[in-house]
Amino acid sequence: MELKIGENIKRLRKQRNLTQEALAEAIGVSIAAVSKWENDRAYPDLVLLGPLARILGTDTDELLGYQPDLTEDEVMALMAKGQELFDSGKADEAIAYCEKTMREYPQDLFLKFRSASLYMQYATAVPEEEFVQRQMKRATELFEASTASSNTEIREAALYVLAGLYQTDGREEDALRAIESLPKVDYDVKLMKAGILYRQGKEEEAEKLTQSSLYAELRDLGLNLRTLAKSAMRRKEYDQALEYLEVSLQVDALFRLDQMWGRKSDYCMTKMMIWNAQGKKKETLDAMEEFAGEILRPGSRIPQNNPFFHRLEWFDNGASDEFVRKNMAMILMGPEFSDELKQDPRYQEILRRLEGNGLDTEKGKK
Repeated sequence: MELKIGENIKRLRKQRNLTQEALAEAIGVSIAAVSKWENDRAYPDLVLLGPLARILGTDTDELLGYQPDLTEDEVMALMAKGQELFDSGKADEAIAYCEKTMREYPQDLFLKFRSASLYMQYATAVPEEEFVQRQMKRATELFEASTASSNTEIREAALYVLAGLYQTDGREEDALRAIESLPKVDYDVKLMKAGILYRQGKEEEAEKLTQSSLYAELRDLGLNLRTLAKSAMRRKEYDQALEYLEVSLQVDALFRLDQMWGRKSDYCMTKMMIWNAQGKKKETLDAMEEFAGEILRPGSRIPQNNPFFHRLEWFDNGASDEFVRKNMAMILMGPEFSDELKQDPRYQEILRRLEGNGLDTEKGKK
């Protein structure tokens, strides 16, 4: 961390209307010594830091420019730079930047949480298994550190993500412990608070809470239906799996969530996998075309002009659209699709369409 002690001494001295001579006399050093400090040609002796801070009306932390924690906005600004490096294909630079920033602010748990989120989002930034595993391991370590946060939202979010990461890594017992560490609530506090706010005449605040609760329920409903679809698929109950997906699409359409970019693509992908598992080539290609259309469809990942959620504030802090589109395109080239299917003219046309829109599909060509 760069010390700004000279700059701080000069600023604080002027704030207290002290000359260099007056400051030098007060602490028993020469005017030349004060001048060297303020011009960063030398640092004060350690034993002088306490007296110097008292005379300048501050503490040693401010004098040294030490900041134990960043504000939320500062963390987000720092992480925006890391994301920019990842998006530019400079994964090694992005990681080095994030690690350096965390070393500068080792106690800042929100910074660790956001760094972990960035590592997880860009785990596939380099298409090598070793890189992916290393990034996911580091993300897990940082999320684990984040659970010590005094901020309830950060702690609970970290535990929730860890439960999923542990499951992916085959650590079921750790996943259960993470889940069991989350608060067990059988009622929606947001709805209770919204009712109170309505009675107080604070309708806008009440609507915001109600809409937040509604969105969370719809999000969980979609996740549950997709999980049921995947379970039915494993049992080879393909018609049931498709029905679950159709219901989820109908619910999204009802609340206009299908207008969000990326929302429908997840359903299209699952449907594509269901048809492929049955060996139905035509239906798989139909779903692939639909999936490719969703990849290329313009739009926002947050609700736009949606009357059901117009009170909510949205923050799109995930990986860039370009990165997400590239990763979605790579799904079409997965090993689960047969060579026969990949040689089909329709499949090759899908790849050409994606490539024509700037998505590299060379690995999928035959």
